[in-house]
Amino acid sequence: MCRTDNYILRITSTSLAKGVTLSENNSKLSFETPDYLRKKGKCKITVVGGNICLVDGTNRLNTNSTKSIFCLISNIPQLGYFTENRGANTVLGTCPTIVTGTNANNDGYNVPFTNITPLIFTCPKLPPVIEVQRMLYSNGEFFSTTGDTTSGNPTIADIANVSDLQVGDFVSGAGIPANAYIIAIPDLNSITINANATATAQDVALTFSHSKLTTSTSTHSVPFYVELDIQFYEDMP
Repeated sequence: MCRTDNYILRITSTSLAKGVTLSENNSKLSFETPDYLRKKGKCKITVVGGNICLVDGTNRLNTNSTKSIFCLISNIPQLGYFTENRGANTVLGTCPTIVTGTNANNDGYNVPFTNITPLIFTCPKLPPVIEVQRMLYSNGEFFSTTGDTTSGNPTIADIANVSDLQVGDFVSGAGIPANAYIIAIPDLNSITINANATATAQDVALTFSHSKLTTSTSTHSVPFYVELDIQFYEDMP
């Protein structure tokens, strides 16, 4: 008969048991996965819940922002894709927080995951070392340069440097339609946007912006945890 075994795995930065280490900037926790769990192979993982403390000592972690979203990412392989991190890691859960009031730095010490329904995904096999890292969505990163536009054409040419750009970045400037964004970067000096330019001009001032995940570092060990329910698929007698 076929049966599914269930295991609960709770990974936390507050209790450094054997095989658990914290990174120097206190943002990443590494856990040596027990061999008996890895040898079980393919599994279904449900993120039961999680929590992030937002205070580093006496100061709130997001002191430079009035609206932030924290999340925990992991190197646990997942069948699927997350656009936030170009598919590099699994986003286990997010913790939105809004800072308001005169005592904003000290409000909201602990924030739980806000998943309306639990995240459930298939993992081909647990990694030798499971990493869980606290990250922060930046409000936006801006980059300015110039380029040549052609009316009725989605290509912006003669850009001095595209190394700081990526597909999905929003672009604004004279002759650029509202809400335009990059859909392709064909070479080192041009981009393709999702709409045609409305004017022909050279050396147009362009502004690019995108939100991204950045490491949420701290001087203290900020508590965070994630709890996973793991179901290994095995043929059992």
